[in-house]
Amino acid sequence: MKAVRVRDSEGRTKLPLQSGGMSITDDRGVYRIYGLLPGAYLVCAGGSGSGFGYQNPFAFDARIYYPSSTRDAATEITVQAGVETTGTDLRWRSERGFVVSGTIRTAADSESSIRGFIQFDLINPVTGAREASGFNPSGTAGNGFAFYGVSDGEYDLIASSGGSELIARSQPRRIVVSGRDVTGLELTLLPVGSLAGKVVIETLQAENKAKTCHSPRPLLPEEILISVSRDQQGREEPQDYFPYARFGSPNSQGEFTVKNLEAGRWRLIPRLPDDNFYLRSITLPASAPKPARAGTASAGSSANDPARNGLTLKSGERVTGLIVTAAEGAAALKGKVSAEGAKLPARLRVFLLPAEKEVADNVLRYAEAGADGDGAFSFSHLAPGRYLLLARAVPENESADRPVRPLAWDSNERAKLRREAEAANVTIELKPCQRVNDYTLRASAFTGLR
Repeated sequence: MKAVRVRDSEGRTKLPLQSGGMSITDDRGVYRIYGLLPGAYLVCAGGSGSGFGYQNPFAFDARIYYPSSTRDAATEITVQAGVETTGTDLRWRSERGFVVSGTIRTAADSESSIRGFIQFDLINPVTGAREASGFNPSGTAGNGFAFYGVSDGEYDLIASSGGSELIARSQPRRIVVSGRDVTGLELTLLPVGSLAGKVVIETLQAENKAKTCHSPRPLLPEEILISVSRDQQGREEPQDYFPYARFGSPNSQGEFTVKNLEAGRWRLIPRLPDDNFYLRSITLPASAPKPARAGTASAGSSANDPARNGLTLKSGERVTGLIVTAAEGAAALKGKVSAEGAKLPARLRVFLLPAEKEVADNVLRYAEAGADGDGAFSFSHLAPGRYLLLARAVPENESADRPVRPLAWDSNERAKLRREAEAANVTIELKPCQRVNDYTLRASAFTGLR
């Protein structure tokens, strides 16, 4: 038996890969799946299972969903925190499932990417749920994989290698099962890359430190989390099926490494635990090594501007020498958009832009935040300085389920934001450590709200 979460308690449908739970029935067919997060679930039986040594007598049958149907006609079950949901009795019926099979290979120059066991996953692209998993314990290239009892539908197929630490991964391959087996597929494992560098913390001089900016104790490098985000064109971030951690925790000297990165463009997103600090810069000095293929030497380069352009990695490449600087003196802004008697759009986003033209391309000085239903918004970790404010209605076709790519990451969108904000001419100056808690952004004062 398997419970697959299709929405969380707030109605979002894009969920982590591991959302759900499994259980084996006893001899009477009774099952109990526990440890589930709140949300809406589909309960099913049959099809390929997951895990080493898992024996499933119904592995060749298509999955049957509660109460007794295919997935498209299944009834959702609502799970609430601390509440046991009972009476979810599924009537089993045997229906033929299909086979999805193929071969896992490596790129010609990356045999070292095979280490430990190989895992292959069948993913539902709508919910991100893992429909089935398999393992190749031998860890050798050219071995086959197969899923049995697969129902009609669209799936993403992924293979990965490395065991507890990822070494390589294939690109997701979209397949369609429609009334027959899908065989002869080929997945190619490609080595993953990494980003490494150092966190630097700048504190205010004692004579310049306001009481409101005084932390109970100094910020330590190891308290900062260095996470990353894939940067692809398009407003919404792409679905990410990656089950491995992609963040770095600096040591006491501030040194960090972010692993498990596939080929593509990435953005570093440091998470600062102290509201008195802001992100001053992300740099790759001219003396720092440029991206290098894993296991090879590096050469110097000054072409990268990680804060503005992100970092583009090839398969297996590593970037070292990054410097992330966090500075004390952050400001904060809380307020509300006032429609002045008119009705606010159902969804609204507020933007902050640096007013100084000389830093117009400093992406770290841009910020955006969604407004609540009553127009309330909040910004923290802001660098001191003058800002332009702008509000926009969120497009109807923009999903509320998935994170959005910041507009400031795109040079054209950044320029468009500036033109609108400069035309609106709504400004605010934030001093070091200042907290503004009751700002009113009036709809009649700017053209960005439409």
